[in-house]
Amino acid sequence: MTKQFLFKYKITHPIKRWLTQILDAVLNFIFIRKAISYKEPHKLLIIRLDNLGDILLTRPLVYSLKKAYPQVSIDILLSKESVNILKFDSWITNIFFINKETITQLKNNRYDLIIEPKGRLDYAWLTYKLKPNFSIGFGDAGGRAFFNEALYQIDQNPIEKNKQICNKLNITYNANFPDINVGDTLLEPFQKYSSFILIMPFSSRKEKDWSGDNYLHLITALKKSNIKVVVAGEFSRKEDFSAFINCANIELFSSEQLYHLVALIKSVKLLVGPDSAPIHIAAAVRTNTLSLYLKEAPSIWHHYKEEDGHYVLHSPTKEITVEDVEIKILSILGEDFGK
Repeated sequence: MTKQFLFKYKITHPIKRWLTQILDAVLNFIFIRKAISYKEPHKLLIIRLDNLGDILLTRPLVYSLKKAYPQVSIDILLSKESVNILKFDSWITNIFFINKETITQLKNNRYDLIIEPKGRLDYAWLTYKLKPNFSIGFGDAGGRAFFNEALYQIDQNPIEKNKQICNKLNITYNANFPDINVGDTLLEPFQKYSSFILIMPFSSRKEKDWSGDNYLHLITALKKSNIKVVVAGEFSRKEDFSAFINCANIELFSSEQLYHLVALIKSVKLLVGPDSAPIHIAAAVRTNTLSLYLKEAPSIWHHYKEEDGHYVLHSPTKEITVEDVEIKILSILGEDFGK
């Protein structure tokens, strides 16, 4: 593979971009990744050390790889147990969590192929350290020399990045999000929520969140239509949830146990909230969603269709009102819901 000295980067700061270009040029001389004749892998690792939402959006890529290579053993490297949503996916062989012992074990596994879909310098370096026969990843944040095939991130949309990887490997990308199969035993305690809507008001980024007061007013309005609401979240974040915790008329559910949250989302009629991991979980368990986009364009992160029950309210120039959300919820649920 011919290495280039001038690469494209997604780094916007001119000095950082310039320093990254110099670093990559130097790395090209130190870490020479020779081109090889790529063959169907027997052992494959995907590095996914970021947040739950990105992990969920990787599932179509994993499924596509398994369809293309039925005999392959697919392992996933995650950051921690709390984001292990992939437990339910039978096409994954092993799930690892990063630590020193794990890195040694992964080196010994001698992978035929390692995929790094995120595009970070430290993840690129980790890919190189694990010494696969072949590696592919996004090098536009630096570290392109650590991959056999370094891709340029055309679009920050994770689905488009999945497609780029599949195209480079000459396999078909399956754009359908595979179901998360939740067992009946796990679901049974949550059947009481089958006539509820679920509100998960807060994401990991405050600028994406509608205000807590708006949600409280929305819940009051919905109760007038006899619509039952359960609010879920990490109640350890008291500054966010204090108003909900102190409201006696709201049913609360702690989302800190991931598998229980999956079962709850599977059981309810509709999930309402900002663009965050629970929206992707809902799509994977075939629960209707209403995503509130305050500023960011849904085209980047929202990969679902309205005909499949996934709706968006987006208002980049004016505030989304309680009435806007109430009307949308009632239209989704239908006139007879709650009667």
